[in-house]
Amino acid sequence: MMGAVSLPPPSSRASFSSQETTRERIQTEAARLFVASGYHGVSMREVAEAVGVTKPALYHHYADKEALFLAMLDGALATLARLVEHAGQQQGIRAQLDTLIRDLLDTAPNSGWACNSLPNCATSRPSAAPPSRRSTAGCGWAA
Repeated sequence: MMGAVSLPPPSSRASFSSQETTRERIQTEAARLFVASGYHGVSMREVAEAVGVTKPALYHHYADKEALFLAMLDGALATLARLVEHAGQQQGIRAQLDTLIRDLLDTAPNSGWACNSLPNCATSRPSAAPPSRRSTAGCGWAA
């Protein structure tokens, strides 16, 4: 039998900006739950509770868990495409890679997750700069 999975705390509904839509809130909370428990370990009831909506309201936005997951995947791929396009506008392969890595780290949902396992990574130390000022310098990726 596996041990209980410790979930990060649900985002407070008060922390969602007034501009953030219910669909965005659903995707944010579903992503948190999927990362913590895996796709098969999360029910739509749990997603609804984390968002603070009823199950019928959740099903109004997404027909089922697969539709929710595919919408999240579409959003992630669209973001990745934008980042690759932005990096491609830079001159030279090194500048393109530096830009892509920096942009990926800046958009990572949990600050520093991509670099946490790398030694000497600036983003894995408590004294690291806030997400808007993260650097790849300690990762050995940037010059």
